[in-house]
Amino acid sequence: MTGTHEDGSPPLPVRSYDVRSDVDLESVMDAKTLGPNGGMVYAVTYMQKNIAGIIENIISASNPPHPGGAAVPTPGPPYYLFDCPGQVELFTHSTSVASIISSLTLPPHKGGTLGCNLACVNCLSCAQTFDAAGYISGCLVSTMVKIRLELGCVGVMTKMDMWGQQGGKDWGLKEYLEGGDMGRLVQHLDVIGVASPPDHGQAEGEYRRVRDRVKSSRFHARHARLTRALGELVDDFGLNGYLPVGVNDGGSVGVAVGECDKVNGYGICVIEGGEGGEGGGS
Repeated sequence: MTGTHEDGSPPLPVRSYDVRSDVDLESVMDAKTLGPNGGMVYAVTYMQKNIAGIIENIISASNPPHPGGAAVPTPGPPYYLFDCPGQVELFTHSTSVASIISSLTLPPHKGGTLGCNLACVNCLSCAQTFDAAGYISGCLVSTMVKIRLELGCVGVMTKMDMWGQQGGKDWGLKEYLEGGDMGRLVQHLDVIGVASPPDHGQAEGEYRRVRDRVKSSRFHARHARLTRALGELVDDFGLNGYLPVGVNDGGSVGVAVGECDKVNGYGICVIEGGEGGEGGGS
């Protein structure tokens, strides 16, 4: 990392540790004859059972030795960023990730090593707003993850550059970011099995007739009731809300990082007149 902070102090050094040096997905898939999802579940379970050694490797990577053998000191408490896989099964059906998080956050006076103040960054793609059912299901998964991980969470809506292409046909951006009142979206449910309407002509009329027929079917009525019930469940918990983030918008990224700092208790900050806090992270 180059450059300095606004106060002129040097930035923290950036170091990385690749857990694939301990367990590699492709090797697991070949050895255990598993598909990508099964292999990922196996690999994360392996990490859970060997978390003590993995934490030692993280600490070693955070403080690499000089050529002479002594460790390179880190200026201030470390800030850990854990990039997690996107398979929802790891967070909704398996307890391994939650167990790993417990090991990472366990304070030293209770037998832990890192004692991180972690914040969970839950990402929902802007593409999920393109249809009502996709958005409701995404919010349902987000709710399940937040309940299971038991961490302070920052909701982020990613790929906001796509919003102007197709987003907002059912709701405005403000409503999608607030993530509430899901029942209002049920009336916008797309008809499953019916292609999108053509632009013009006789085919458009045929599309509308087929759409109306499917919408009046028993299946669509049951699907709407189920979706409404799931939306009400999400509303009851009230855990969702998202910050808009675009990779080309540095300001939006900065807002999200600032929110993470609030959630993890500013673990990286050095308090004036005192020592820095424990290691932060997200």
